[in-house]
Amino acid sequence: MRGNGIEMGTIHWNTMISALQDTPETGLQWLDWMKHSGVEPDVVSYNAVLKQSQHTKDWQKSLQILEDMTRDQVAANIRTLNTVIDTCVQSGQRALAVQLALSLYEWHLEVDVLTCLSLIDAFHEYGGWQKALSLLFGMPQLELEANEFCFSSAMVSCRNSHQWQRAFHLFYSMQAFQLLPDAACYSAMIGACEESGTSWALALSLLRQMMRSQVAPNHSCFTSTLVCLKIPQEWSIAMELLSFMPQFGIIPNHIHWNAAMSTCATSDWQQALVLMNMMRDLGIHPDTDTVAIAMDAYQTASLWQTALNMFRSMPTLELFPGIRSYNSALNTLHQMECGFEIWSSALKEGVYPKLLNKGRNILDLHRLSRGAAQIALRWWLGEVVPELLESDPARYYLIITGHGKEHKEGSVISDTTRHLLDSLGLRFRLPNKKEKVEVQAQAAGEDFGAFSLTKKHLSAQTLRRQLKLPSLWRLWVKTVRVFTVAARAW
Repeated sequence: MRGNGIEMGTIHWNTMISALQDTPETGLQWLDWMKHSGVEPDVVSYNAVLKQSQHTKDWQKSLQILEDMTRDQVAANIRTLNTVIDTCVQSGQRALAVQLALSLYEWHLEVDVLTCLSLIDAFHEYGGWQKALSLLFGMPQLELEANEFCFSSAMVSCRNSHQWQRAFHLFYSMQAFQLLPDAACYSAMIGACEESGTSWALALSLLRQMMRSQVAPNHSCFTSTLVCLKIPQEWSIAMELLSFMPQFGIIPNHIHWNAAMSTCATSDWQQALVLMNMMRDLGIHPDTDTVAIAMDAYQTASLWQTALNMFRSMPTLELFPGIRSYNSALNTLHQMECGFEIWSSALKEGVYPKLLNKGRNILDLHRLSRGAAQIALRWWLGEVVPELLESDPARYYLIITGHGKEHKEGSVISDTTRHLLDSLGLRFRLPNKKEKVEVQAQAAGEDFGAFSLTKKHLSAQTLRRQLKLPSLWRLWVKTVRVFTVAARAW
């Protein structure tokens, strides 16, 4: 066009910018070229660049573009604000997204369905289900009709807040709004079944209902259904699902195979290892979760040495242990001397960053497995607390276990903690209000179960004698030995 002397107008430039599959920086550069050519960008031009920021989840760049529009006196429309709000939600800036939505009236704009959908997405975090439902059922007052996407997003908010009964209610109330559930709704419902831990039969029923309604299941539907089968240990049904998935154009990946392995890791451990070998035969590379599930199987078979060898051989598989791997290894090996070696390695690698982030006098056992929690508690009582008692005594010593709302082993960890404290003759009580208030801001919301040790009964010498932990020197030597073996294997 330029070579033939054809003048490029706003529509041509906007089409060019919209066609770019690049970063927002490139889009902004094209806006500058547009201005230099004598064509002023309009709202469509800026919306195209904002779309690129949305794809890259660059919320800071989105806000910058919004400021540029104000500087250039280009009036934003509802699509502009919806794109910025959704970018903030997708990048985790939920509070900012809500703030932008509340400021719509300053832009002389009215909320639409997409705005409400983005805001409901913003309430996916734990505890946001009430706001999500208030917004969903308040849409008629804004003269807006909720669609199936709004309902599925609200279901996810309920599921993430452990309100799976309310997710069920939302699903069955869609008929009153003359809405048909789509794959996202079914996925949220099956996810709620996974959260409930008891409705595996309902999950299978929903999967069948999808097929009867000619709604194609997606990856998430199959994954959540496979996870539900872990409770009844129905590995044969899991295998049928894996063979059934290609009919819907979905090839099972390592996530699906891991879920199938989990259904038999604690009941038929040999079958779990057979599934892992099948993964390898199909060319599916095991990940850290695969190894963790295999270690669970070895724990069931009391083959702790084999579990230890598998853990130490992870570098040869180009895998680096994370929380899941260490949790499974310590579940199996926490009573062995090598358990302290693994625990020392976990501390060195920073695997449990929240363990003491509220203070050395507060042990937070969230995200730890049963075995990991036991060895963490012994380490804290035998190493950390005695040092504090001798050098910098704290006003109180708190152990946060949670109630099991965020971790299915939470109640087991609480019982284990109580049993260990009793066996050591340590007195404890529930934390008082002042102690709770000091920790609550950093604790896991409502999931706050804790023990407060009675300070006057604590003694550094007694703790060290009763715990009988390996000395720091022995731990250091053994840790070096573990890393030397791993380096040689690598």
